[in-house]
Amino acid sequence: MRDSLLFLCLICSFASNAEEPYKLDLSMSYIEGYKSTVNGNSFDIDSFFEHGLGVSYQVELSEFWKADYNIGLTFSEQGPESQSIYGVYTGIDFEYQNFSEQIKPFLGMQIHKPLSSSNTIENTSKFKKSLGFNFYPAKAAYSISFSVSQSD
Repeated sequence: MRDSLLFLCLICSFASNAEEPYKLDLSMSYIEGYKSTVNGNSFDIDSFFEHGLGVSYQVELSEFWKADYNIGLTFSEQGPESQSIYGVYTGIDFEYQNFSEQIKPFLGMQIHKPLSSSNTIENTSKFKKSLGFNFYPAKAAYSISFSVSQSD
């Protein structure tokens, strides 16, 4: 089992209309280095950037909460030989609506599964928990998210 801290630097969501429930998500995440153990062997994983592309669907749960269901693909290069790792993710974010018009705090959960890695350390599914806020610029069809996440 491993415990690592993930810093999501920037997530942008684009929609053709701000009222549309479907959005395109572009992300860039910085993952802090960590130690991992596989079959009793300990490994150091260096810090790396992970990029993502996905779609999300937003549903109003109540007057105060909205849910964002998302699915997408990730890409990263890790290790001394810059090994390419691709993956898929799915998750849900719960966004609080009554903080302000342009800033909305959220809590999120996500499952990420690497697809093309010969590296046994990075070939296991990860469960990620996030806390952050979405910024909605006035009269714009996109949002920008900042969050801190913890991954198992």
